[in-house]
Amino acid sequence: IIAVSPAGSTGAANVTVTTAGGTSATSTSDKFTYIVIPAVNNALNFDGTNDMVSVSPFPTANGTISFTAWVKLNTTAGYQSFGSWAYPGDNLLIRTANGNLQLIFNNQAISGGAIPAGSWQHIAFTKTGFTFNLYVNGFLKSSGNLGTLDQSFTAFHLGSLNGTMHYLNGEMDDVAVWNKVLTETEIQSISSAPLTGNESNLRACYNFNNGASADNNAGLTTLEDVSPNSYNGTLNNLTLTDTTSNWVKSTVFTPSVSTQAVSSIATTTATGNGNITKLGIDNPTQYGVVWSKSTNPTVALTTKTAQGAIVATGAFTSSITGLESNTTYYVKAYATNTEGTSYGSEVSFRTLPVAPTVTTQAVSDIGLTTATGNGNVADLGVPFPTSYG
Repeated sequence: IIAVSPAGSTGAANVTVTTAGGTSATSTSDKFTYIVIPAVNNALNFDGTNDMVSVSPFPTANGTISFTAWVKLNTTAGYQSFGSWAYPGDNLLIRTANGNLQLIFNNQAISGGAIPAGSWQHIAFTKTGFTFNLYVNGFLKSSGNLGTLDQSFTAFHLGSLNGTMHYLNGEMDDVAVWNKVLTETEIQSISSAPLTGNESNLRACYNFNNGASADNNAGLTTLEDVSPNSYNGTLNNLTLTDTTSNWVKSTVFTPSVSTQAVSSIATTTATGNGNITKLGIDNPTQYGVVWSKSTNPTVALTTKTAQGAIVATGAFTSSITGLESNTTYYVKAYATNTEGTSYGSEVSFRTLPVAPTVTTQAVSDIGLTTATGNGNVADLGVPFPTSYG
């Protein structure tokens, strides 16, 4: 028996099990177990080969439409489609061409500029009358007259052009189709928090909160429309078993942080340097650096700084203490909010050696041409001396 409720919901449920003969199964031999699947915050990873989502029935648009989405490219190479709507004799398409965002209709295009690989970008377009507007990260990038929409679309796809080409190599999250012309202010508001499906004027809303992140999700091929309209999508060709071509953990609303070179390196101390470039939603509750003598340190270790909450982006320093001399350490900056922990890239450094301590005593056994020098090594230092005399 599987019962499904919205992710993150709470409450009580009564389950009655009845045998084929109509008798309630209440004896001790009729026990069953249940599990609670925690709320998820996922995205969908597309492999760039043939992965795509088809929606049928699909959100229609007769003249007015807005589209919003979070996207992340793995590479800027080639044509990559985020959303496409088949139209009699044409397509409405939002895509990148070698990393440049384009909105295309009636064989005409307007450009939104470069979309970098490796980081989440919020894209949107609106259409009213003959005018199309293209937005990136909440700001209008271009406008143009691409023609009018006077008929319903015949197909809707995510991650490809009509399910046949221009496959996305990257991730998508929080995709929505709206039945109004969104303003720039509204687009900025939409990009500032996860979508719930309860927003006004939705045609369709996909928050991608399905499956177990990067786990075996074989058979979980429905992309749920969490708006009241139930325009569910169908996943096509995704393997659903690994870290690609699968449901994956979303990092849209986690902080972004970078790690800089360690400075002020001494024998047992150093200064870690990081930079929080995006706070995420909500603001970080903890940040600092974590270090280890092994690669890939995480906040599960005790060897970290914890500098509390932060409400502004910018560079920071952390005091790294308790180190061993002449030893290599690996360091990452980190920031944590309610959505998870983000790390900067790993840097390494080596603490300074400790010089040996030696004293000189009086010379003895003094002859005409010889004598004996006398010294004392009081501390070997780190590493041990390679020569002495």
